[in-house]
Amino acid sequence: MKALSELAEMVHNTKIKEVELVQQNRNDHSTLNTLLRGILNNEFPSDQDAAQKVLQVDATDQLYQRLRRKLRRSLLNAVFFFDLPQSDYNERQRAYHESCKTWAAAKILLAKNANYIGIELCHKLLKKAEKFD
Repeated sequence: MKALSELAEMVHNTKIKEVELVQQNRNDHSTLNTLLRGILNNEFPSDQDAAQKVLQVDATDQLYQRLRRKLRRSLLNAVFFFDLPQSDYNERQRAYHESCKTWAAAKILLAKNANYIGIELCHKLLKKAEKFD
């Protein structure tokens, strides 16, 4: 219960940003989604082409660089929301990916002095590691 209490308190006391996920909505014509769709469709051989077609600016322009960073950040955030049970991964591969997420969460919590939940996650991780070698 101590670990759960600690986790609940941390979440309650920490400002949490809205999860940033890139939505691939075909009707959405935002510059972020335009850039994403163009990249996925191989429409942009270079940053210069992408900047020119999406924002009509040079690739070194701050506006394009900011958009590029935002897309990268959104895509990196999406990595943590992969639906592994629905994927083509086998049980060992799923365990590996879930362990990586657990390890990252444990490291962050331990760095924030949430020791009970951090240590609990490390024990859970150790058991999974022993099971899957």
